[in-house]
Amino acid sequence: MLENCAFPRVRAAGGGASKGQGREISQTPGFGHLNPNSGSRILFGMSGSPQHTLGIDQAAASLRAGGVVVLPSETIYGIYARAGGKGEGLRSLLDMESRRGAKSRDYPWTWHAPSRERLEEALPLRSPLHKRVVRVLMPGPVRLQIEHTDHDIDQALRVLDVAPGIIDGVFPGVPGRALAVRVPEHEISSQVLERVAGVVVAESAAALGLGDGASLPPDVSERANSIGIGAVVDDGPTRYGMFSTPIRLLAGGGYRIMASGAIDEREVRRRIERRILFVCSGNTCRSPVAEAIARSLLAERSLPQGQAPVPTTALSAGTAAASGLAMTSESARALEEMGIEPGRHSSRPLTRDMLLGADYVFAMTRQHQKTIEMMSGSLAKVALLDPGGAEIEDPIGGPLKQYREMAKAVRRAIERRLAEIEEGDMQ
Repeated sequence: MLENCAFPRVRAAGGGASKGQGREISQTPGFGHLNPNSGSRILFGMSGSPQHTLGIDQAAASLRAGGVVVLPSETIYGIYARAGGKGEGLRSLLDMESRRGAKSRDYPWTWHAPSRERLEEALPLRSPLHKRVVRVLMPGPVRLQIEHTDHDIDQALRVLDVAPGIIDGVFPGVPGRALAVRVPEHEISSQVLERVAGVVVAESAAALGLGDGASLPPDVSERANSIGIGAVVDDGPTRYGMFSTPIRLLAGGGYRIMASGAIDEREVRRRIERRILFVCSGNTCRSPVAEAIARSLLAERSLPQGQAPVPTTALSAGTAAASGLAMTSESARALEEMGIEPGRHSSRPLTRDMLLGADYVFAMTRQHQKTIEMMSGSLAKVALLDPGGAEIEDPIGGPLKQYREMAKAVRRAIERRLAEIEEGDMQ
């Protein structure tokens, strides 16, 4: 630990919402044993440098010792305090709010977790949809209200060493107990949180008069010093400049977007939705048959009470397809004989954007797989549709029997692939 050391401000690139911004940690005497010189600076050099690590270590040390620290995130600046253990940091933050005449808090604090893995260790999620929400939105500009049984929430609080009623409770207008958590998507705050054992919570810096939330004022060191804040990390304007989007994970396995925030409802749903893309050559036989079969099988899914499936869209395209062609009549008939509605199909050529937007890409042959890899680079999500490695040949120009055999082979392969995907959802 360095004491009584003044370092110059430096500019650092990388990691923050505003790369290249001046990044500084201002130590104030609010937690003087770290650095009692008011207005001193801690060198916060390039990401990965010894000075960078030193700055993060000292900010984390302030939190561990019960201090209060201002940190950036991708959404807004927050005033962070450790709530676990004896909770000295949270008491300091509450004292600061009280001196400003803030009203009593009628909803839980939000735990700012260092990673989604730490969240899943503390409070295991059972619904595939809940797991999907966490995996695709965290870290990121959302905060979750997780409904769970009292037993599981109490167990999570014991694991986290935090008293009941701090990060859990009832939110205004919403019945039922929930645990509140967020995983910031910001290099500095994430690394600081990783170095602090236990639960850290945060209040908006704007709530204590330290800027507008999106940025800090020029005299932030003096303001922070006047209210007893131990350290201020200034990384320039935040990426979003607004609060994170609140999402409630429901006891029934689904979710509800509670209000607008850094990302809107449409974007939240777009990220959560899973996309499975089937690829053949002309997009008139094999891949549209696969799309129709997958849609049928997905519609038949059922899960135990308290679980909800991941919203999934099946799509298809062709590596050498023309636009606007219908499915072949033989393919449509093979589907109808299986009890599957072919629907209205219009062929479309495969694009790089389609590939990058898909969670899974299944090719009918190895040649299709090679073409896909050439278009998009090396993608681990691209595989042959048949898990056993068999190719599904093009029946075009052949008798109806070949279309029937193709459709049966496609169905068998998709059943196995969906089982693999759903097994992954539960892990």
